[in-house]
Amino acid sequence: MWTGSLINQITPSNPKVPTVGDAATILRWTDRSPATVVEVSAEGKTVVVQDDNYRRTDSNGMSESQTYEFTPNPDGGKTTFTLRRNGRWVAKGCSMNDGNHLALGHRDRYFDYSF
Repeated sequence: MWTGSLINQITPSNPKVPTVGDAATILRWTDRSPATVVEVSAEGKTVVVQDDNYRRTDSNGMSESQTYEFTPNPDGGKTTFTLRRNGRWVAKGCSMNDGNHLALGHRDRYFDYSF
């Protein structure tokens, strides 16, 4: 199992060919981070995403109920993902079952306080 979060497990990876500027969410073990697609290979099987800025907008403290505001970060870190035969975008250099995955088409942020 590549994630410790049910939400991350059921979030679709969306194998469509992305375009530069598309919204993305990096799916980590239980956390999620917003990003933007900044590069797409000619064959559409490799993408580079750049971390977005985020600001928490709720006042719920350490809770499951979190809301965020997202803005582009031109200085954000970049991560390369490749489309695998199982239809999921996986961080380059990681196996299909391990490592970070990518969901395309929306931005989300979640921080799991239980770890």
